[in-house]
Amino acid sequence: MEELLERVSAREMAGWRAFDSVEPIGHWRTDYNTAMLCALYANANRKKGSAAFKPIDFMPFMPDNKDDKADDAFLILQQLAAAAPSGT
Repeated sequence: MEELLERVSAREMAGWRAFDSVEPIGHWRTDYNTAMLCALYANANRKKGSAAFKPIDFMPFMPDNKDDKADDAFLILQQLAAAAPSGT
């Protein structure tokens, strides 16, 4: 941990935290990837006319968020890039 604090500025760490809130790093991402595979399999085998499954259907511990956050994530990443010191 000490080496991390010596090598990474507070600004960069804040950037990584912001990025993680938009594009999670770690176990949550693995759970989401698995849920995508489950949805793919379930949709390939569902009855005609039935509603399509979404990854969130296979993640009961997550709240069902109806809003598409892709545009928000892109804007946050643009802001982080603009705030980064030039030359890095």
